[in-house]
Amino acid sequence: MIKFEFIDPTAQNYHLLLKRCPKSTLLQSYPYAYAIRQTQKLQTRLAILKKGQQEIGFFNIHEAKTLFGLLHVITIDRGPCWFESQDTKENMQDFAAALHQYAPKRFGRMRRFMPETTLSINLANWKYRSKVPHYKTIWLDLTQTITALRNQLNRKWRNHLNQAEKKNLTVDDTITEETIPWFLQGYLKDRMEKHYAGAGLRFSAHLFTKAHEQGDLVLLKALQKNKPIAAIALIKHGQCATYQIGWTTTAGRATNAHHFLLWQAIQRLKNQGICYLDLGGINPETAIGVTQFKRNMGADETTLIGQFG
Repeated sequence: MIKFEFIDPTAQNYHLLLKRCPKSTLLQSYPYAYAIRQTQKLQTRLAILKKGQQEIGFFNIHEAKTLFGLLHVITIDRGPCWFESQDTKENMQDFAAALHQYAPKRFGRMRRFMPETTLSINLANWKYRSKVPHYKTIWLDLTQTITALRNQLNRKWRNHLNQAEKKNLTVDDTITEETIPWFLQGYLKDRMEKHYAGAGLRFSAHLFTKAHEQGDLVLLKALQKNKPIAAIALIKHGQCATYQIGWTTTAGRATNAHHFLLWQAIQRLKNQGICYLDLGGINPETAIGVTQFKRNMGADETTLIGQFG
């Protein structure tokens, strides 16, 4: 049986726990928890998972209570994170049971649980939300050689990269006090021009600022004749990193700057000891272009088992 040992949700505790996980998600990181607290007014609780005396993983939960606890909201997204060799069907089922025991179904309690697993498991006492699309993402294994990573790229993607590398583009990775607001303004402009849904600016500002404070923000700008024409942002968490958002311009599209930047990011992350890159969510129905761009990198596509309440 799995037990929860709650600890202070400090940046240091998150850092130590994430380092023990072969794979982790951004949603179980300190910058993400901080951004949630600042924008959604949910409180974070951080717990180590224990089986007997053995520590097997961790998770964070976001909660809000009102009316003396009568109304209670709990959210667990893309968790838990497992330590080495602990990501098993049995452990996930035991975790779901322990989570139900911690916050059983009752009037006034709203539960959301999106387990980070593709395994077919029995989630007793949890109701499957059939109307919520299953989350899909793509994981790139950075433990491969650079040659292997390049060879697995779709031929069209690789050709775009080859072309970009001939355009005399340079990369700027400096982050100053003005960089994050500048980046988000570029993202907002891109989003308005292309009419796509995306991450909220206020949430992203808190997320990026806190990640930068911890040295975990990777923000790259593609320059053409010293002028920025595209930019991307990724966040490191433990042995992994996640692609967050990016934007481009007419010149950026003409030079395949996004291909160039992402390939530069991959090499930098690999050199920094990052083992896996989560390329971020995909949606073949509402974001066909982005989905195809990520799929053409030849990485492993993952579909989670859904959302439960």
